[in-house]
Amino acid sequence: MHQVFGPPHFIKCINSIENVQRHFTKRISSITELPYLERLAVMDLEPLELRRIKRCILKFVIVCLRYHLITSHVTIQCEPTIHGRNVST
Repeated sequence: MHQVFGPPHFIKCINSIENVQRHFTKRISSITELPYLERLAVMDLEPLELRRIKRCILKFVIVCLRYHLITSHVTIQCEPTIHGRNVST
């Protein structure tokens, strides 16, 4: 089992779902003797851990893109001032 970070109730749920996937793939008679990752490959599935990582990366990219869109459209114009008076060159 891999280490998962997050609130304990989420970790318990994640581990439960992963265990269900492991046991389900083990019950398929034609691939029961294969290791877990090979069973997933035969069934054209990804490990749940990989799917979680992909989702986290996607969320990170979306946040970065939103930040870039917001900051690229905001322009701040400042005029040089000395003691509250405009200093134009």
